Amino acid sequence: MIPAARTPTTREWGLAVLVALVAALLLWAFQPAFTVPADAAAVKMEARHLLRTGELGIPVDAPDAPRALMPPHAQPGQYFTLNAARGRLMSRWGGWATLYFLVPLALSEPGVPTSELPFLNAWNVLWGGLLVLGLLILCLAVGAGFPSSLLATGSVVLGSYALFYIRAHTTELPQMTAAVWMVASMQLFRKRPRAGWLLLSLACASLLFALKLYFFPLLVGLLVLTVRTLRGNPDATRLVVLATVVIAVVGLLRGLLNLHEFGDFFALGVGPENPENPGDFAGVHHYPHCLTKYVAGPRGSLVLHAPFLVLSMPGLLLLWRRDRSMFACLLMTLGLLVLVAGSTLNCLGEWSHGPRWLLPGVPPLAAALALGLEGISALRVTHVTRRLFKATSLLVLCAGAWLEWPVLQFYPFTFYQLEGMLLRQLNPSADARAYFAQMPQAVVLGDFQEFCRGEHNNALTLLIALGVEGLPPERTRHALAGIRGLCMPNLRWAQSAK
Repeated sequence: MIPAARTPTTREWGLAVLVALVAALLLWAFQPAFTVPADAAAVKMEARHLLRTGELGIPVDAPDAPRALMPPHAQPGQYFTLNAARGRLMSRWGGWATLYFLVPLALSEPGVPTSELPFLNAWNVLWGGLLVLGLLILCLAVGAGFPSSLLATGSVVLGSYALFYIRAHTTELPQMTAAVWMVASMQLFRKRPRAGWLLLSLACASLLFALKLYFFPLLVGLLVLTVRTLRGNPDATRLVVLATVVIAVVGLLRGLLNLHEFGDFFALGVGPENPENPGDFAGVHHYPHCLTKYVAGPRGSLVLHAPFLVLSMPGLLLLWRRDRSMFACLLMTLGLLVLVAGSTLNCLGEWSHGPRWLLPGVPPLAAALALGLEGISALRVTHVTRRLFKATSLLVLCAGAWLEWPVLQFYPFTFYQLEGMLLRQLNPSADARAYFAQMPQAVVLGDFQEFCRGEHNNALTLLIALGVEGLPPERTRHALAGIRGLCMPNLRWAQSAK
């Protein structure tokens, strides 16, 4: 029998909150020592200026103008867009991304960037706790029991590349959290149609839309689900009108902010590295290459970076049989992102870990895994097969966590720094290029972790040895010191102990 969708009990809500608090404590214990540079740094620069002056956008001639992120150090428009009419540099990622960082930066000591890290980490802990809570409630709402929901939540939070972004100070974390709560609250609304759940779902979709304009179809999808849910309900007209008004107001506000910042009502907030010379950035001809990356690419494979997705297939099949509206709701975020990101040259969102642009659509599919764990008996399989499926799910969680662990150990861009240092300075051989092109970040950084521990029996250490072979002793020492300089643990308590 396929488990029926339901409303979580008060006891289950209490257990979910308790698990979320424990997860938040663990995130605080393993908080990172470094912030993510580049895009996120540009957004925080604008946020600091907004806190100091009360004005959005940084004047071109201001003392705190981001010269390190402007030409000739960066491509024109790569991090900031020049609003010539206002004489201001606007963060390319939009004002809502800037507003997201206001809370932690407002709590830190003004003018002292080093004081920001504890508050940025605390901000991530808060959002990470909300993500865990949302995942548990979503899994319970589709009909899974608490043990299955806990395993599915762990598969996302511990066993996928989501953990890297839960610890990173970027806008991927609020996007993941909003996507999960959008689906969870819509499922709760469909079970018990109340305005509060509908507004929460719309608010979460609005947050996604505020951060990235291409999320607007999610609001339309929620409106369609609302209409389908309320057939025959006496409050249908009132709730549908409410949803329509919310969507219209959110769309208008987002467009007006775009107009204020960029002079373009429909600015997407994403694009090529060099907006003034986009080249062959977008087009349907990119789909075959990008879809291949999403399935089997060493840096973009969802199977590699979120292995629980493979085991979510039985749950999706059960949902298809039981509730196709919820099936569509679970998949619509990931499907939309594949359509948008897959049509671009930079379909992974590099520099990044894993397929960053697809990330917000990945966590909601934990509900399919939880439902599969709970209801696989409905697929007419043997008792041994059910036990094997559950054991495999646990092993996949552990394997995913094992793969992610080396990536969490170092500064966020260590992989790219190591790649550049080795290929440009020491060993530009075909073997070295093939190694970095074909190996996942987790494998390369796992090898680098062994190098940092003084072990020299893997492919990376061999490539380093070949690179320094024949160099004068002084240059060899300098090269090895530069590589060892990247052996910095990305744990705040480890850095503080030095």
